[in-house]
Amino acid sequence: MNMARGSLIIKFVILFIYTFTDCGSESSLILDSKAVTFVQESSANNKLPLSGFITTMVKEDVNQCGLECHIDVSCTSFSFTDGSNVCNILKMDMTDFTKIKVQPSTKYYRAACHRRDYSYVRSLQLCIKVHLDSMNISDANNTCGNEGGYLMMVDTQQKRAYLKELLFGITDDPAFFIDGGKVAGKWYWLAAMELIDVSNGGLLWKEGQPDGSGPDFDCLVISKMFADLGFDDVHCGYLRPFICQIK
Repeated sequence: MNMARGSLIIKFVILFIYTFTDCGSESSLILDSKAVTFVQESSANNKLPLSGFITTMVKEDVNQCGLECHIDVSCTSFSFTDGSNVCNILKMDMTDFTKIKVQPSTKYYRAACHRRDYSYVRSLQLCIKVHLDSMNISDANNTCGNEGGYLMMVDTQQKRAYLKELLFGITDDPAFFIDGGKVAGKWYWLAAMELIDVSNGGLLWKEGQPDGSGPDFDCLVISKMFADLGFDDVHCGYLRPFICQIK
């Protein structure tokens, strides 16, 4: 890897800050203090088929090319060619690359999470991790916090749709702790201290919930016990698997 590139730090004052870091055989473009990173692939001499391209442009440097990919939610990777400064915004992952050789000065980057144990969900622009070890809400919160995140806020139908596909495929556990709790009789997204209403997830309660069916049922789970994934209120001392996010 070019050592000058490995030590380069370019700051975008208005919107984002990207840094170029040397990671052994990889390098990463990291977005500010957040979780988004673009990891350089070791298979940088491979070329995507034409169907993998979204658009092509000329950019001043690789950081600006990475910024374009971050802005376009359909972008899963990008390439940048030194010298010509050609930036290709791509909708296919590196695993879909063909084995057609291109100039060695072209480098490919894929969207990923800065923490490798998290999965980057490009459509949500979130890094997510499902913890299958059951904990109470306090330990779950501490675990997410120690990983640099917090319990996932499922505040949109899009997030619910993603989790419905994910959770039904990986475990038989019926319910998962997510962010959210009852404060003074009302339900809030605790990470943001926002009241949960119809505009930010309030429509995702299961029918008849929250019902306060037990004392201290002040914590929120997303449950797949019924036909569709939805919210339920539970005791905070229950032991449940949980979902963390970093954003």
